[in-house]
Amino acid sequence: MPDVLYFDTVERSDHLYAHHEWRSVPEGVELTSIKSWHSRACMNLPNSIMIVGSLITLAIPWFVPYRIPGSIGSSMTAISLLAILVFGILADEPRKPRTRPAILLQPEGILAWPNEPYRCRIPWTTSPEATGIRHYGLNIVTRKRLEFAIPLKHLNISGRQLARVIEFYTKHINLRHELAKPEGLERVRSLMQHPVWEIEEQLPPPKPKRPRRHRK
Repeated sequence: MPDVLYFDTVERSDHLYAHHEWRSVPEGVELTSIKSWHSRACMNLPNSIMIVGSLITLAIPWFVPYRIPGSIGSSMTAISLLAILVFGILADEPRKPRTRPAILLQPEGILAWPNEPYRCRIPWTTSPEATGIRHYGLNIVTRKRLEFAIPLKHLNISGRQLARVIEFYTKHINLRHELAKPEGLERVRSLMQHPVWEIEEQLPPPKPKRPRRHRK
C-alpha cells in the first residue's frame, strides 16, 4: 500500500502532535478526540477570525454614524453572518465531549468512536485496507468488500498516519498482541512519524523454521 500517493490531494503533511495524543489503556492503545490547547487553537482559528470580524462589523455603526438610505445596515449583516457561523459550528460539533475515546486499537481489531452514532468495529482478521480520504473521514475496505468510514475531523491525526497503523498490523499478525502492552503504544507513536517500511526495517529477523523430522 502506498504511504502518500492517494492522500496527497487532501493532506499535504502529517499532524506534528499526533504521537502525543495516543495513550495506553488496559484494553489497548487509545486515541482521544482533541483536547490539547494547540490542537484546538489550530482547528478553531478560522472560526475565531470570522467571529472577530463579525463583531468588528457590529461595532462599526457606533463609530461611523453615516448610513446610505435604503441599504442594509452593517449590524444586520454581521448578525446574520454570526448566527449562520454559530449554528454551523454547533451542528458540526461531536455529540459527546471531546475527551471521549475516538479510536481504540486492540489485538482483535479497531474500535472507532464507541460512544458515537457512527461507531464501528473492524477485526484485523478481515484484512482492513485504507483506500483514501472522503469528507474528512478515512475510508476502509475489508477483504469481504465491506466499507467503513472513520471520521477524523475532530482528531489530531491525518488519514495517512492512521493508514500506516492499519497497514502495519494487518500485515504483521504476530505483533498484534503488543497493542495490549506498552510496546504497542511506542510502535503506534513511531508510525505517526515514520512510514511502514522504516518501522519494518527495525524489526528483528524472523526465526528460521526447524526442519520437520520424518518418523521412521
